[in-house]
Amino acid sequence: MFPTVFRVGPLALHSWGLLLAIAFLVGIAIAYRRARPGSVDPQKIIDLAVVVIVAAVVGGRIAFVVSHLAEFSGAPLEVFAIWRGGMTFYGGAILAFFAGIVYVKVKGLKVWAVADVIAPSLALGLFLARLGCFLNGCCFGEPSSLPWSVVFPSGSYAEQVFGSGAHIHPTQIYSSLAGLGMFLLLLWMEKWWRFDGSVFWRFVILYSLWRIYIDILRYCEPNSLHKIGGLTLTESQLISLGLILVSIVMLIFLSRRRRNPSMSSGR
Repeated sequence: MFPTVFRVGPLALHSWGLLLAIAFLVGIAIAYRRARPGSVDPQKIIDLAVVVIVAAVVGGRIAFVVSHLAEFSGAPLEVFAIWRGGMTFYGGAILAFFAGIVYVKVKGLKVWAVADVIAPSLALGLFLARLGCFLNGCCFGEPSSLPWSVVFPSGSYAEQVFGSGAHIHPTQIYSSLAGLGMFLLLLWMEKWWRFDGSVFWRFVILYSLWRIYIDILRYCEPNSLHKIGGLTLTESQLISLGLILVSIVMLIFLSRRRRNPSMSSGR
């Protein structure tokens, strides 16, 4: 755990914020290189990135604050202290998705062609951002006896939950490696069954499947758990199940549209 890179007086550079910034920059660079003039203007990718970044940060923070209102009741200004961590992936992803669609539509670009360009960047961003989570000490796992389990230091949130010396799953590292795997897999998969939207919706399926699995190993606060029948599922698992269904429908629809262009204009 290494939450602060360095501090100069009241100013501090936090590892989570640093890794998130690097994730955005690397993601933008990769998307820029993947864009092709005539299909997706590379310059438009830069402009889109600004919209997506702002929406992702705002959406992720809003979702986190809403689910942790009690923590901010006595210190409302802490709502804006995003550099200390405290973001919800799906909150940021959903707002960024819709903000991106609005921007792409306004600029007259093909929505799913642009989505395919940026999809691998999202996966690689996950790889980097989750390393920041590990350094920050958030998003940790349940107790584990595996040889690679970790012990977070005194004062960490993990210690507050499980007690001193608890060995827990390094779920942040698992998710980081999963992000890297998704990035490489998407680059390989786009060579076959290729049509606008195919790369993006495959990424959504891959991430959703991963999130369903990792939430089994990850510590989840009681207020994020819901009983469905005989199962106890997290909010993220429920969202993931819905996204898998949406993704399958979209892949079928977009595949059929490729074979029958009269179904849509392609925008």
